[in-house]
Amino acid sequence: MVYPKIYGDVSQTMNVHLIRHLAYFVRMYGPLFGYSCFGFESMNSFIKQMVHGTSHINKQVSFAVSMSKALSGIVKNFQEHVDDVKTKQLFAKLGSKIVQEEKTLPKGCTALGRKVQLKNNHRYYALLAEHMQEQSPKLFWRLSLDGNTYYSKDYQNAKTRSDYIAVYVYGNEEGKGIILSFLEAGELYAIVKEIITVKFSLDVQIKRDIKNEILKDQLDVCFCKHLERIEQYGDIRIIPAVCMKKKCILIDINDQLSFISCPPNTLEHN
Repeated sequence: MVYPKIYGDVSQTMNVHLIRHLAYFVRMYGPLFGYSCFGFESMNSFIKQMVHGTSHINKQVSFAVSMSKALSGIVKNFQEHVDDVKTKQLFAKLGSKIVQEEKTLPKGCTALGRKVQLKNNHRYYALLAEHMQEQSPKLFWRLSLDGNTYYSKDYQNAKTRSDYIAVYVYGNEEGKGIILSFLEAGELYAIVKEIITVKFSLDVQIKRDIKNEILKDQLDVCFCKHLERIEQYGDIRIIPAVCMKKKCILIDINDQLSFISCPPNTLEHN
């Protein structure tokens, strides 16, 4: 209420105005991540790319979606039935982003993008079991699992640090780690650097400095259940790709302080 008086009406932007209503809606509906619409809003950028002009927008979007689904089959069908080698090579080059070399495994696990032969002098080769080394192992950097795309840290186009941090369940053990790369060796695997975390809690000094009585009453409550502090990094291990369960967000404060956030909202892209 006092914000405009302190900073002036000019600084009272829409975002600042919305902040005034957050507490009201949290009391009504719970944590913000439970009903965030960012996941839906991010689709607007994809839809806008399908529209070229202001007329018949619904037809433009419908046509673009239909073509994107059918184009892969058209290119594959053409490559199978054409005899000319140069024409095949041309279509393979033009359709490389549409028709990718993929290998689909059970549970909706799919390798995306190109694969590179793993050489025996590579730093990951020594991690492989003998039966993996005999499978002509290949590295790749993106993977689709149950509708979610996971990126590895080695993937050059990974734009955010939420792309390559994941929760996985291997055996009866739940862990968190940095996905360094993906591996094809008979099956699909993820090469993961373990992250050891502890539950987030406020520093004792911070608790002493808080004067607000309402906040003080909540200090012993775990109000950031999705937030964990990184205590140390563990070993590099190879796990089946299907063991990955969820993407997380890496929050680097400084060299000595980092967190992982695993919000329950699965609709968020990042």
